[in-house]
Amino acid sequence: LCHNLAGDLFVEELRQRIVAKFDLPDDVVLIKNNSAGNGISYGAHENYLVSPDLYYDLVRGKPNGRQAQWIAFMISRQIIAGAGKIGCEYPKVNKPSQFEISQRSDVMFAVHSGGTMSYRPIINTRDEPHAEFGAHRRFHVIIGDANRSHWSNYLKFGTAMIVLQMLEEGFIREEVIVGNPVDAVHQISCDLGVTNETVSLVGRGNCSALDLQQFFLKHAKAFLERVDPVHKAEYADIVDKWGFVLDQFENGSYSKLAGYLDWVAKF
Repeated sequence: LCHNLAGDLFVEELRQRIVAKFDLPDDVVLIKNNSAGNGISYGAHENYLVSPDLYYDLVRGKPNGRQAQWIAFMISRQIIAGAGKIGCEYPKVNKPSQFEISQRSDVMFAVHSGGTMSYRPIINTRDEPHAEFGAHRRFHVIIGDANRSHWSNYLKFGTAMIVLQMLEEGFIREEVIVGNPVDAVHQISCDLGVTNETVSLVGRGNCSALDLQQFFLKHAKAFLERVDPVHKAEYADIVDKWGFVLDQFENGSYSKLAGYLDWVAKF
């Protein structure tokens, strides 16, 4: 989170220098987003250090294992980390004035792919470790939005970190397999209530994005008992804030989240 905010400050400093150098009006602004509104998108990429074993499960593993669990988490994470936008860019939906939760969801067309500029996937398979090859892998995540809210950024990174650690340790035993992940990404982005059962699970009927997030939160709360004392307070804080947000959604208290989440503030 600190590095992300430092990048914002760095770009703002550049804006000020350009204004001064070219004698421009001081109201020149920078826009932090992921969409040009016409199908052109630019990512807010995330990178997570994982073991080679987990990495290969995520990008090449069985569709009913840890890969499926990660997909279920990631397609529903947008309800806490979506940046929000007006205008649908998904070819199957012709609603140019529609408000959506996520700016990136409309340009996701595959479950797996190495691409980042076209045929963008939920799971990016690019294998560039940037570390000791035999010990680590870089898990490259491109589905997320660029956030201004500190809460959205904190939960975006924090919840992903906890879920990945649970997957590393095989902590989640229950199967959760999304029937059509690509369609689900788009459906969740359009579900401003976050409680509609728009996601089809294999062998378990339909559920909502909120249901999926609550599933992972439940496991994260139990996982706290296994976290070492050095990191336990940090993990507990993430879980507490995660629970606060999901509770507001469940209670229909959207107004309380306007100061916390980007997409709710814009909506």
